Amino acid sequence: MPELPWDPWMADLGTGTWIANEFGDREVIDVYRFSGHLVLCPLPLHDQLWWITVPHDHFGPEPDIYDEFPEHSNPGGE
Repeated sequence: MPELPWDPWMADLGTGTWIANEFGDREVIDVYRFSGHLVLCPLPLHDQLWWITVPHDHFGPEPDIYDEFPEHSNPGGE
């Protein structure tokens, strides 16, 4: 797989990278194991189609960095 700019943060972001249209064996999964929504983004790169999965949270975005570090809340200096 190619190295992508967000790879160092994949665990924190919850993103995944997959070769598009390649599937494993079919299996039955209990609907209660699903934990949320995701966005599937096709990405053509290096003559290969990749799928990027990104979690999509409707209920609460992560806190803004400025909430955690108030000293940087005014980056323009005004």
